[in-house]
Amino acid sequence: MEDRGLSEKRAREHIAKVEKEHRELAKKYFQADLHDSAHYHLVINTALVKPEAIAKVLKEIIGQGS
Repeated sequence: MEDRGLSEKRAREHIAKVEKEHRELAKKYFQADLHDSAHYHLVINTALVKPEAIAKVLKEIIGQGS
């Protein structure tokens, strides 16, 4: 909002527009549905999982790669 000088409503509209464009691009060029969790190695519902818990999981995953 601050970077673009937008109200919350306009920022949400902008995000929705950009996300729609990304979904359409993936569908057109890769025949992929970005909402299909099969395309991802890890899916975290950030509405249910606290940032601290996410950070802990990611640190563990990154640590295994070394």
